[in-house]
Amino acid sequence: MGVMARDEIRSGDHIIAGWRGRTVVVKYGGDAMEQAHLKEGLSRDIAALRLAGVNLVVVHDGGLRSARFSGDPRVTDDETMELVERAVATTTDEIARLIGRHGVEAVGSGAWPGRIVRACRRIPPPPARESIDRGRVGDVAGVNPRPIRALHERGIVPVIGPLGTGVDGRTYNIDADLVAGEVAAALGADLLVYLTDAPGILDRGGCRFRRMSRWAVDSLVREGLIDDGMLPKIEGCVRALKGGAAQAQLLDGRVPHAVPMALRAPHRVGTEIVL
Repeated sequence: MGVMARDEIRSGDHIIAGWRGRTVVVKYGGDAMEQAHLKEGLSRDIAALRLAGVNLVVVHDGGLRSARFSGDPRVTDDETMELVERAVATTTDEIARLIGRHGVEAVGSGAWPGRIVRACRRIPPPPARESIDRGRVGDVAGVNPRPIRALHERGIVPVIGPLGTGVDGRTYNIDADLVAGEVAAALGADLLVYLTDAPGILDRGGCRFRRMSRWAVDSLVREGLIDDGMLPKIEGCVRALKGGAAQAQLLDGRVPHAVPMALRAPHRVGTEIVL
């Protein structure tokens, strides 16, 4: 597919026009967030879709954040949390700036009043509960959709990083895949897409599944065909669907115009997750 002009999406695409007023949450990460030409292409597509009337939300993973690990899971102490907050703020500003270059305003959650993502401390599973202190690693306790909807009414694209605020007033580091799922659930999004570094979920022969149920995914996990990096994305899809989102897909973020393609032909790219 060649370079997609904004005017094409705005006036010449009846399928995209059918998405006017509908909400799409894009989880942004992987190569799509690291390679310059992919970053530029995605920002252009986000702006074009917004100009076509689609309500976009971008959730990002903070880029190359500084964190220390204690095996698995991730651990974030107070010192690391300061680095994470700075990295997330920098990434948020960069994404907003890139989208803004194409004529659409985008703002990060740090510019919004009040709490957007409410967090709680994430408790390790029983085997690790006594041996690992995750520090300020959190989970999503809730999402306030009102500021997001207010920005949509003004034609602005919200950009959300993987941070939340707890009842103790402290900031917590949350898996961005889970943030995206909960944001999509709170908004009742029409579509949640995860940009990954894979064509979708593949079978043992390397063929892409166009659609998979959560239970079929579990079977592939047991067979070792799905790696650990894909699991939180699938969990995010499930959270979104259970919370009221209409559709969730895993897309190859290395493919140009993957997001508009998903709106035009849902099963042409990636894998749809269904309950």
